[in-house]
Amino acid sequence: MNENAVMLLRLAGAPTQAWNSARHAYVPAGPHGRHLPALEDVTPRKSNLVGLLGAALGRRRGPVTRPGHRPEADLEDLEALRYLVRVDLEGHLRSDFATSRGHTSTGKTVTRPMSEVVVDDPAYLVGVYGDHTLLTAAWDALVRPAFSLSYGRREYPIVLPLRLHFDTGSSSDLTRLMREWPWLAPPWARPSLGRDVTLRLYETRHPRVARSGLRAYAPTPGQHSDATGSIEHPPVEVTNPDGNPGLDPIDWFLSVVE
Repeated sequence: MNENAVMLLRLAGAPTQAWNSARHAYVPAGPHGRHLPALEDVTPRKSNLVGLLGAALGRRRGPVTRPGHRPEADLEDLEALRYLVRVDLEGHLRSDFATSRGHTSTGKTVTRPMSEVVVDDPAYLVGVYGDHTLLTAAWDALVRPAFSLSYGRREYPIVLPLRLHFDTGSSSDLTRLMREWPWLAPPWARPSLGRDVTLRLYETRHPRVARSGLRAYAPTPGQHSDATGSIEHPPVEVTNPDGNPGLDPIDWFLSVVE
């Protein structure tokens, strides 16, 4: 029986991150910035995290197996790992200008203006659980990655060390570790929040897992699955001593009574 391990990563410190942000055609004076998705729809997903570890390990895309399809990377071992994400700071959604290269019917390369949704100043705690040998290799590769690492897109490179914690042992409880790990929100952001902060915690999985209907991937009591296949865990409650009392209903009520 292979020994397992857990590692915690920090996706924070960058002014902008772009996870699962689809690009759309940019229309001058159009509604490209008026319809922003919900914050929970642009947080890191399994495909993002698998790609991050794959880039660090130097995984290259394999040969094209079917005409007309993009080559797929050999990432089955990374996809078999368990991934949890805690949203320590939601950040702010924004529509950003971008460009995308494409080809005309004649094969000419053209650059098109695009619009994409990004998140400013978020902070995420990521937990990974699985094979000890694989996680050890990924842990070492995050210091000297084979390919450049980014917060979703290459326009937003990693600016702070990712690694937080590595623990060996098949009995390691990733969920408990994620719930107990110190809050990652930066000091400058805490005064703008309330005294009691609720952090979203979810286990991210590929949508095809949810569609498969496997009993092993069904939510347990107290959890629910969203459209992306992710499993929502009970939120984590954090006390913020630097928070704004005016954001707390009880403190507001007491001040009115006085």
